[in-house]
Amino acid sequence: MLSLLGASLATRMDASRPSCFSRSLPAERRLSELSEVVAARSLDSQATFATLCLLDPVPFLDQALSAFPAMDPECLREDLVRCLAAFFEASGGVFLCDSGEWIALCCGSRPADTELLQSQVGKYLRRFVTAEADAPVAIRRSRTFDSPRAGEMEEFLAGCADGSASLRP
Repeated sequence: MLSLLGASLATRMDASRPSCFSRSLPAERRLSELSEVVAARSLDSQATFATLCLLDPVPFLDQALSAFPAMDPECLREDLVRCLAAFFEASGGVFLCDSGEWIALCCGSRPADTELLQSQVGKYLRRFVTAEADAPVAIRRSRTFDSPRAGEMEEFLAGCADGSASLRP
């Protein structure tokens, strides 16, 4: 009886979570593989421009964890990645580098406005993660490509993965 009760409670708790948290985590990829995947995704979109953004979730995570110290930091990080993946899905996606960087791809008919994008990400996250965190998921660096090539994207990504940009705990 106790196991049935536990199973039914877990089912209800899973069902009440927003769908953005039920996605699979993006796979971590090596830099060269990541640049190929990102370039292919941007070409598949048939958009005129592709903007790569190095995301910095640390301020958001730090503030959320200080507001809710009982939360497991790794679970919050994973939920944040899932939520960001849902946000960026329509424009390109979120990608994880094996060195710890989080990269967002925004494909469109014009270059992405990173200040506006950062504001939109913040509003989206406050709906699902916590309204207590006013710190944004910052866009540390970005670059727009009008003809995405894996080599150019790898060069940009290599600059992001210089060690100082690692977001691993």
